[in-house]
Amino acid sequence: MPRQLLSVVLAVGVTTAAEGQRLPAGVDSGITLAARLVQGSGDQLWPGWSSAPTQLLVIGDSVQWFVPSFGAKVKWTQPRTFPPAIQATFPAVGGVPTIVIGPPAASDQPMERWALRVLHEHLHQLQFSRPDYYPRLAALDLARGDSTGMWALNYKFPYDSAPVAAALKRWASAMAAILAAEDRPDVRVWGRVREARAALDSLLAPDDRKYLDFQLWQEGVPRWTELAMARIGAARGLVSSGELRWQEERLVRDLRQLDPAGDRRVIVYALGAGVAELLTIERRPWRRAYFKRMFELDSP
Repeated sequence: MPRQLLSVVLAVGVTTAAEGQRLPAGVDSGITLAARLVQGSGDQLWPGWSSAPTQLLVIGDSVQWFVPSFGAKVKWTQPRTFPPAIQATFPAVGGVPTIVIGPPAASDQPMERWALRVLHEHLHQLQFSRPDYYPRLAALDLARGDSTGMWALNYKFPYDSAPVAAALKRWASAMAAILAAEDRPDVRVWGRVREARAALDSLLAPDDRKYLDFQLWQEGVPRWTELAMARIGAARGLVSSGELRWQEERLVRDLRQLDPAGDRRVIVYALGAGVAELLTIERRPWRRAYFKRMFELDSP
């Protein structure tokens, strides 16, 4: 989330941790699981991930708790200012990228899934803490006079265009066909993915293509990271096979059910995760170039 959008000073009504309430159910165990996953395997997936901030602002029904890092105790509490179902990352405390998130119950997520979402947001912390992130974001020149940062959420992408929506669905369906196959499909099926993306690009204005690539990079890859960390966690005995299966099935389901006009920007989560998964299946070294080629991904 852009720095200008929600750079918040949280100072009013702060109390010490001893005066605050306990963290909601599932939060302590979820943070502990997220910490174990990233500490044991995070830098293998994303070099430098362990150096990113890990502070959280946990949002309850009436109170929010500031946790300065994974594994740390609550430092202070204050009356709630964000909705309990929020799951986002922005400079909410001290100008530092902060995971702002409600407890598992607020989003109806089991603890494991919530912990993986924390890691999704933690990758945003790595993205946003890079010194070149904001200068390169501005260099995209997509704000069109907006100084609040809201353009990143409200950019007028042609979701309602029937040809564009159809092309997005064809691209998503081509990716889903590969991901759902029991055996690796032949080269013709992979060719349909490339052809579908090329057809989509031909319908988009240059700025629209640039915006789509930016969102696939920024939001799709953190969604894929949930799946990747579920695999790593399952191999280490930290994440259940049922949760891993759910993550894999969600990706295919979301691609098959893509609804550009209805879901708007949300479609980039599945599309970007699909691209990342196909690049991984192809054993392409795409993660090495992820921060060098900021705001664009290779095409599978």
